[in-house]
Amino acid sequence: MSLKSTIDGTIPSVVQHGWQRLTWPVWNHEQGRTRAPLRAVLPLLVTFMGLAAIITLVRPRFEHPIQESVELLGLIALLGGGILISAKVLDRRPIAEYGLSVDREWIRSFAVGGLIGTVINAGTFLVALGAGWLTVVDFVAGAGDLPFPLAMFVAFALTAVAASWEEFVFRGAMLKNLAEGVDAHIPRWAAVSIALVVSTGVFAFMH
Repeated sequence: MSLKSTIDGTIPSVVQHGWQRLTWPVWNHEQGRTRAPLRAVLPLLVTFMGLAAIITLVRPRFEHPIQESVELLGLIALLGGGILISAKVLDRRPIAEYGLSVDREWIRSFAVGGLIGTVINAGTFLVALGAGWLTVVDFVAGAGDLPFPLAMFVAFALTAVAASWEEFVFRGAMLKNLAEGVDAHIPRWAAVSIALVVSTGVFAFMH
């Protein structure tokens, strides 16, 4: 083998090795995707900054009832874009692994979860009302410039998008990737427990 061919074969190998060492903290070359801590945190940070940008841009420029509709469309686009970028660029996993595969089991879980959430919130309200911790001082007589059904639709849609965002960033991305990140070093039950505690702590802090 000539000296030239040896050099030609060595330089690319050295460059590749150097590049792998340089990008090791952020990129898992074996899995071909970003490191687990980044996969867990980036979806939250990026979409949260996007949410702040949408609110900052929309609210000074639009009045009710256009404001809420524009915010809703922006949040839907932000959520969809965040899921796609996370799945295709950061995570390199099917979107269905975020729990977004709509099948019979998903519908059943959605219905049960919605019922539990409704009962908990209604029960909390009734307990607080009965204990005198809150007082009903007035009732909303109308929906402003929107017909009542449309106003209710926009309100429920905003709530649904916000809840979907929380499910995606805290359970779909953060909980899953934190558990995967430490699973190779400790027992699986411990990895899941740590991921659950951390993601729950971040969720509580954000609220």
